[in-house]
Amino acid sequence: MAGAENIANQTSKQPENNPVPMGEDVFLDISSRTFDWIARNRAGIFTVIGVVIAGGIAWAAYEQYAQARDKEASILFFEALETYTAPVDDPNNPTPKDKRPKGEFYASQTERLKAAIEKFAKVKGQYGSLKMAALADYYIGNSHYELGEFDKAIPALENFVSAAAEGDKNRLFALETIGFAHEAQKNWDKAAETFTKLGQAVGTGKFYKDVALYHQGRMALMQGKKDEAIKLFRQAIDANPDSALAGNIKERILYIETGGTTDLPENFASLKAATGTDAAAPK
Repeated sequence: MAGAENIANQTSKQPENNPVPMGEDVFLDISSRTFDWIARNRAGIFTVIGVVIAGGIAWAAYEQYAQARDKEASILFFEALETYTAPVDDPNNPTPKDKRPKGEFYASQTERLKAAIEKFAKVKGQYGSLKMAALADYYIGNSHYELGEFDKAIPALENFVSAAAEGDKNRLFALETIGFAHEAQKNWDKAAETFTKLGQAVGTGKFYKDVALYHQGRMALMQGKKDEAIKLFRQAIDANPDSALAGNIKERILYIETGGTTDLPENFASLKAATGTDAAAPK
């Protein structure tokens, strides 16, 4: 009992020289210590605050700068696009100067495409890190393709394919045009490889699946792989029975089955005739 009383007495007593703060005293004690700490570390605190403020100002300035560059790149890009789509005179029936439309007007397609390439190259040169630069590559490649400059078209379009998002439809059109360029150079292996990539890029969707399989079938035929060509042609029809290419594909199957050993003479030009579109033009 005595021991218990001693313990109780000891625990109930508080040191007179260091009383435990209670209630408002706790708040005042903590506040006092806080202000004391701030006073001792004032220089460091102000330094941190200064860094945070400076960082915020720098980020706001960068955002403003980036927006300005995006705007400048867009303006320059659309100026180039106007040139790419500008009207061209009929060489067989030249338009009198007083009757020409306002704005850009070119004497020939060659002149227009060369002017467009120069303007798109300026976008790429000045704003190479922006999205517009990759899109400029797309049009540079298409322009070179239309000019028959396949060696220049291929690398520009490959740059675009590398930069473009997987779901970008222009990426499919670029791959197709790269395949056409290799085909025009009679580089069947490269063309076949590119059209296979086109099929892989299309994925499982219906859009362009028939076109990819159609091209793969043509390249198999050009390489003398008749059975593989027929298989790919039939897959193309299965992928899209209503395809604009269905009649063209069936003609090729019949051609093979009746002894044909290579692709039909029209080659890649037949696609444009069948679809009624320019494969190099953006959709």
